[in-house]
Amino acid sequence: MRDITVIGAGQSGLILGMGLLRAGYKVRLVTNKRPGEIRSGRILSNQCMWGEALGIERGLGLALWDETAPPIPGFDTRYVPDTKIENQLKFYAPLAIPGQSVDQRLKFSTWMERFEKLGGEISVQFVKSTDLAAFAKDCDLLVMAAGKGKGDLRSLFVRDEARSPFDKPARIGASIHVRNRIPDDSNNPEREIWMVIPGVGEFWIVPTLTVHGPGHILCLQSVPGSPMDIWENVESPEQHRELILRLIKEWMPDEFERSKNVELVDNLSYLSGGIVSAVHNPIIELPNGRPCLSVGDAMVLNDPISQQGSNIATRSAKILLDSILARKGEAFDRAWMVGTANRIWHAIRWTVRMTEIYLNAPQNYLSLFERAAASGDQAKFLADTNNFPESFVRAVDSDDRRAYPDDLIAPNSAAA
Repeated sequence: MRDITVIGAGQSGLILGMGLLRAGYKVRLVTNKRPGEIRSGRILSNQCMWGEALGIERGLGLALWDETAPPIPGFDTRYVPDTKIENQLKFYAPLAIPGQSVDQRLKFSTWMERFEKLGGEISVQFVKSTDLAAFAKDCDLLVMAAGKGKGDLRSLFVRDEARSPFDKPARIGASIHVRNRIPDDSNNPEREIWMVIPGVGEFWIVPTLTVHGPGHILCLQSVPGSPMDIWENVESPEQHRELILRLIKEWMPDEFERSKNVELVDNLSYLSGGIVSAVHNPIIELPNGRPCLSVGDAMVLNDPISQQGSNIATRSAKILLDSILARKGEAFDRAWMVGTANRIWHAIRWTVRMTEIYLNAPQNYLSLFERAAASGDQAKFLADTNNFPESFVRAVDSDDRRAYPDDLIAPNSAAA
């Protein structure tokens, strides 16, 4: 029986771990929290899942909320070309396959409990970089899936500068998970609201299944220095609620009327801050000479503006899972890691570029909203680029070089 250790129990780590466990592998997940701590803790993200990634979860028997999570049939889209809301363009962009949002506190804690019931081992500890060599020694393959890099693990994530154009957060985000938003009876199921204000920021109002039941995510991304960038020294849950509602009232007064009486589902259902999107070298060199392969956020940390982080993590984990299973009894050597990392990169590189375009908001991108407002077919196309980022990039990117058609790691580096 082959023995795999995965550092991290987020989207990519849990999908990989559950898939390997069901295939008969011995799997240990190393994480810093028990399921109950995750379920009762701070919200982890504002994830939305789209067609392909949802299909992967369903194929692995992990889509446990299809009957309880509200489907997202498409986007009520608002584009404000000149920061004057009276000039905004509004249109509906339907998805071919409905999306879904489930509070990761609920998702991850439930998956962890199932993992243990199926015979998987969960080791709860705060991992330091000096621990990794010992983990690698005791297993056939060590995978790094602790994407945000707690403590000194951050030092292991070496930026790929050629593929990481940002050196500071391009957006400052804030979000709350709430109940008591008045439903729009004309839309059933309820659509996600998506507003784009060039030079200012973006809004989303997302139907979701929270850890306490159905609700909504009220989320925004502010351009640093813009009128929406008011998040410095904002710490309490009530401050987050007050400021998000203030901005919704200013930019979406009709939605404010439906949202003004919302309550946070609990006192830890809020987040704010920014991240720096980055691509990392996916192979970590350990002091004992053993390599460790990264996946998910540990390989590509993606700004949440594109709502693609969990989708990247899911697709990456599935490719890695298939590559491990295909290896059978052969060693997980450097050449195998290079080939696997490049297969993952080829699958997700379009999403990385898509996120860059969202953040930079060039005119080619903004023109897509104008075309979608005038054409139902273009509106459908815009919605479904969430599931097919390559089509988005090819439609709006004037710099083909930035689509990253190359390998992430040169194949001849396999012998390094």
